[in-house]
Amino acid sequence: MKKEKALAIGIYTLLTLAITNCEEENLPPSAELSVDKVSGTDPLEIRFDFSGTDPDGQVKSYQLDFEGDGVSDFESATAGFQMYEYT
Repeated sequence: MKKEKALAIGIYTLLTLAITNCEEENLPPSAELSVDKVSGTDPLEIRFDFSGTDPDGQVKSYQLDFEGDGVSDFESATAGFQMYEYT
């Protein structure tokens, strides 16, 4: 019998920015994260779509922490998607 698992999506998205001029006021970046499902049976594979913008420059990297432990589990220089399987 498969267990139904409800996910509390506690995913942390971290944006590391390329700062070009530290003399000017820094405006905050904007991050977007969406998932294709929030519950299902074990194992549960989820697609994470991520993007972001920085009004002062460009986003240097996208980091996803799937386990909520403060350690990046995935890093990319460009926006996109990543699959992750919860068991």
